[in-house]
Amino acid sequence: MKENKSVRDKYRFVYEIQKAKYIRSKGIEFITKAKHSKTDSIFFLFEYSEEFQKYADEWDLLKIQERMGQR
Repeated sequence: MKENKSVRDKYRFVYEIQKAKYIRSKGIEFITKAKHSKTDSIFFLFEYSEEFQKYADEWDLLKIQERMGQR
């Protein structure tokens, strides 16, 4: 039986340029870079994988640690 996955299951949008660069530096390429039609915000579209999630989580942890160190 074929599994139907939603767009949210297959892809992730990244609106932080530095986060997208970090993920790319780990060897994960984005599908496209585009501009949101209503907000004009730049975003990167990545295919979701466990590896993508690992590096996205790493980035988030690094940013939290950075903020905690600045207090």
